[in-house]
Amino acid sequence: MNDTSHIDLDATYILWWGSSAYTTSGDMRESLKRILEAAAVKYVCVEECDCSEELRYRGDEYTFEMCARKNIDSIIKSGHKHIITPCPHSYNVISRYYTAMGLDVEVWHHSDFIATLIERGLLTIKKQLPATRMTYHDPCRLSRIGKTDAVRDIIKHISRHMIEAPHHSRESICCGGGAFLDTSSIPVKISIMRYEELLSTACDVIVTACPVCHDMLLSARTGDKTQVKDIACIVGECI
Repeated sequence: MNDTSHIDLDATYILWWGSSAYTTSGDMRESLKRILEAAAVKYVCVEECDCSEELRYRGDEYTFEMCARKNIDSIIKSGHKHIITPCPHSYNVISRYYTAMGLDVEVWHHSDFIATLIERGLLTIKKQLPATRMTYHDPCRLSRIGKTDAVRDIIKHISRHMIEAPHHSRESICCGGGAFLDTSSIPVKISIMRYEELLSTACDVIVTACPVCHDMLLSARTGDKTQVKDIACIVGECI
């Protein structure tokens, strides 16, 4: 997790949605804004281009760099050097690739930022859900670099029942969305397999920290009553 001293309430943070978060997760967006406002964190939104992470992994370096340059220019023109994003793909691209291209910024994934706000006493959990059984699906882009603690730390403040799936943390299974450009049935099969494993915990809520994971797992539901929620939505309901 980032050093807690890095949260600067005098600074203005760029709230970088990422393509999936911007287009599909209205509840998460509103919850995250509510959290930042409750903690008196100033933020702005800027013009975004798709980070094109998947295109780069497929070898389309040209398109990736075109989008990267547009995004870097947008961030520089804003005049702000602190970024919060709910999208692990954007977190990966900005913190690794954009900074290697010369962008001078500090990047937070929203789960780390929210956990740090709670830890520092800048955000108070007023409502707890002690009887709600929760399990957490680790997004690949976070778990593979060891970012596995923040959401679990937040859940400890909200519920007494955190149940780990058979595959979790660094050993978590992909939701299937890591290959969302694949038009075959493989991503769907992966999402169903992962959803059923999470469901085996007998949880009430599957917690996510990635818009792609959220949508993939939600699409794998088959009529059961288990909810799929981003961690920001859960925190937003409890402050």
